[in-house]
Amino acid sequence: NQSLTLQAASLGLSDTLTFFSPSIIAEAANGGGTSLAVNNASLGNINVDANVAFSGNGVLSLASLGNGSLTGAGVISAESLVLEVANGSISTATNVSALTATATNGSIAISEADAITLTNLTSATGNVNVTAGGGTTVEAVEATVGDVALTGGSLIFNGTTTAGRDLSLNATADGVNLATSTLFFPGNLAVTATGAITQNGSLNVSGNTALAAGSGIVLTDATNTFTGPVAINATGDVSLSDADTIAIAASTITGNLTITAAGAITDSGAITITGGTTLAAGTVNDITLDN
Repeated sequence: NQSLTLQAASLGLSDTLTFFSPSIIAEAANGGGTSLAVNNASLGNINVDANVAFSGNGVLSLASLGNGSLTGAGVISAESLVLEVANGSISTATNVSALTATATNGSIAISEADAITLTNLTSATGNVNVTAGGGTTVEAVEATVGDVALTGGSLIFNGTTTAGRDLSLNATADGVNLATSTLFFPGNLAVTATGAITQNGSLNVSGNTALAAGSGIVLTDATNTFTGPVAINATGDVSLSDADTIAIAASTITGNLTITAAGAITDSGAITITGGTTLAAGTVNDITLDN
């Protein structure tokens, strides 16, 4: 392994930064974190071609502030990691507890070995894609004009998620707990969970919604808006609320179905329900399930 110890907490570079072999970055003498920044319009890449480990307890920051990208097959290990590129993309593997990543004019793709907290992931022009081996806690994720795809053992949302297009969520070992999420046109939502799908904030989906849960689904915030049809595949009871009309697409529910809407309730496909069905559309709105 190669070792790099910084005497100052921040180091600015004017050329490409490449990790050729496994490397250890030691925290600066004054502690609190370490920052490596490449600021060169033509030679601004950070190449993680081998594993990089940060030995300090603070925050490791890697930034490409020119026209470069941060990519590579190596794994970046740190307690807390901040990645920033100005005009390129981020594509790397990590082993961290907390991650902040910003790609002003590019996409973000992260492969995490274990559990992770996504403190703030922002892409102004590209997609955001994160795959984690453990539970994933989401504080803030935004792809202004792109897609967001998040996969983890479980997915817990404590902040906001904004996608310019589609939001895809996959919990491979547990459930998904959604917080406030907004999807702009066409804005499709796809949620797959081994466990239950629940929420602690409002959903605003301008496109179609597909929900698949190995357990129940409870999305009963009265301010939810499902503009397009909602397709459901669930083992367990399902409860949905909508602040306007709601249309149910082809669905299979092994349990009870409860739908509460401020507008009409309709269908756009065959619905199979093994349990009871409760539908409430207010006193002046129609309920039409005529497939």
